[in-house]
Amino acid sequence: MHAKRSLPDPDKLSLFTAATTLVIVLGRWSDFQGPTWTYAWGPHSWQVHLSPRSVLIVILTALSLSGMDWLLRDHPLYEEQRNRVLWHALLPTFALDALATLIRTLPLGPAWIFVLLVGLVSVVALVVAEYIVLDPQDPRALWATWALQATGYGLFFLFALGLYQSAWAPSTVAVLLAMAAWFIGRRLWALQAPQATLGPESLALALLAVHWGWSLAFLCQAGLTPAAAGLLLLAGVYGWTQVVIARLQGLGVREALRMSLVPSFAFVLLALMFWTEVPT
Repeated sequence: MHAKRSLPDPDKLSLFTAATTLVIVLGRWSDFQGPTWTYAWGPHSWQVHLSPRSVLIVILTALSLSGMDWLLRDHPLYEEQRNRVLWHALLPTFALDALATLIRTLPLGPAWIFVLLVGLVSVVALVVAEYIVLDPQDPRALWATWALQATGYGLFFLFALGLYQSAWAPSTVAVLLAMAAWFIGRRLWALQAPQATLGPESLALALLAVHWGWSLAFLCQAGLTPAAAGLLLLAGVYGWTQVVIARLQGLGVREALRMSLVPSFAFVLLALMFWTEVPT
């Protein structure tokens, strides 16, 4: 029988943090020649390479999803919310994968240790926030919701930044951005209305991300910096997501637009500061 708690069990949280940290740190030194599979379909062929990074992400994702379910089982409302545990595990999993990717590319040194520690503290805070929002009546739920919203947008920006810095084709980048926008948008909307379907709103967000993301990917090839592209995409995703959140809160269309347009415009102005690389 599980003891019901208003915060995650410290022992379980420590074990979860230690296990994910071990995978992240080991991934920094993992270097093996993975297999490559070649598939052919008519005149076309493509290769799938099992790299150390992909193995790390798969292990870390599985560990995070199962670990979050294990932690949330102690919550008094777990049985009522168990069908939505996947949504509560989404942001911590996304954050762990982003941290693992960043740690793997950073050179060893004080900055590496600092990023690792700050990242782990942020992930623990995310886990606690997701635990709290299981109960919308919890007096701490409002602060936890704000923290999850800010983190969701920050993770989306970092994800977009990484994709725009990659050598992937614009079409692949656009599809991945649409998937990330759909998942994060759905997660943030669920904080306001857990049972809402929001099918048309989700489709509109995915279409916005895929078209805008695809266009910005081509602009990156023409000289636009990844930071500027990420901020411009974030402006659009943030604007639409916040409009839907405001409507779920009962605000009118004009108020919803006003609340979303001002921060979105600020993201656009910030993007202008990173528009092109500064020559050295």
